[in-house]
Amino acid sequence: RGSLKGGGMIYKYEALSITGMEQSGWEEGAKENIRKKLLSKRYQVLSLEADYGKTLQGIIERKKIRTNSLAVFFEDIQNMLKTGIGINETISALAEANTDFVLQKALIEIGDSINRGLSLRAAFEKTKAFPWLVLNMLEVGEKSGGLEHICGDLAEFYHKEDEFKNILKDAMIYPIIVLILIIGLMFYISLKIVPQLASLIAVNGKMPLATQIILSLSAFLRSFWYIAAVIPFAAGYGYTRLQRSRTEKVAGYYYKIPFLGPITKDVTLTAIFLNLSILQKNGIGIVDSLDLVQKTLPYDFLSKKIIKIKEQITAGFSLWAAIKEDPFFVPFIYKTIRKGEEIGRLGEYLFTLSKYFSDKVTRQIKMTLTFIQPALLLFCAGFVMLILFAFLVPLYSNLNNIAGGGSTF
Repeated sequence: RGSLKGGGMIYKYEALSITGMEQSGWEEGAKENIRKKLLSKRYQVLSLEADYGKTLQGIIERKKIRTNSLAVFFEDIQNMLKTGIGINETISALAEANTDFVLQKALIEIGDSINRGLSLRAAFEKTKAFPWLVLNMLEVGEKSGGLEHICGDLAEFYHKEDEFKNILKDAMIYPIIVLILIIGLMFYISLKIVPQLASLIAVNGKMPLATQIILSLSAFLRSFWYIAAVIPFAAGYGYTRLQRSRTEKVAGYYYKIPFLGPITKDVTLTAIFLNLSILQKNGIGIVDSLDLVQKTLPYDFLSKKIIKIKEQITAGFSLWAAIKEDPFFVPFIYKTIRKGEEIGRLGEYLFTLSKYFSDKVTRQIKMTLTFIQPALLLFCAGFVMLILFAFLVPLYSNLNNIAGGGSTF
């Protein structure tokens, strides 16, 4: 048996239990985290290998509820609970009215599970469609009797996350479209237009530099088009390997990539502090909150940092003092957290940090776009001018020679 939630690499394990019984199954997540999880069950790990087939199947069959659907869903639950309607009736009513197929299917399953006596958390977890935050928050709400308040917090959280994702998505659309058009234009001209005009642009055996560049590019793309096709994938693979590196020094370079690195770092900090603020606000201790956040981080680089902070807090450090030890976190962070801890409003100050980094990302994206958009337009205009110069100058020279003129370029 294993825990398959969708979204990461799936590993198959074989192990021996403390009684000597053979155990096998699948787990999803970072390899080292899975190994630690098995060891915590006192298993002797015999093998732990990536299962690419299972991972691909999980991607194809992934049951993921859209962020905006989650926001509206929890807002609806909160409003219905305010009117005094029970959770069973609420789930049943929302299942009938929901238009998100994945969420609707999950709600029907949740309703059946609750009717069979499962707890709310167990019913939601059984669908494998809801994020970890939802499951833990619902458990807190059930035990504390504050389910209505919890659903309000979840609605606010997913509204903010959806808004944040839309900002990032909108920011990327224009540069991606322009890049695709430029690349498509380069391929079309190099593979279709240039070969047809190559015989017309020789000038007494000499060609301008622009003409030589265009002809060389055309010859390269025609002969080695597969290399040009592989380059984006190779760059993406290298970027991902850098992002997922287990070596702290190597992974640290990922967050130092010009433009992209600082934005990615701030996006990560936004998510971490927003999750911590929600958990703290609802009475979950800081060590447990860090543990929950750490288990869901996709990269070992970040996971190790949270583990180290958690260990230092367990050893007697305050949160701000533990964070201060890691240069990954700028002084502004631990100073803000220190203030929150001193006045007993840590959850509020963590939320302030998440909002600060969210607003900072928005500003960084807008600032970056003010440079990227003109740069892409200038590049496109420069490429068009290069082509015109490469073709028109030799053609004009040929026509001038035919006419017996003496003008040269």
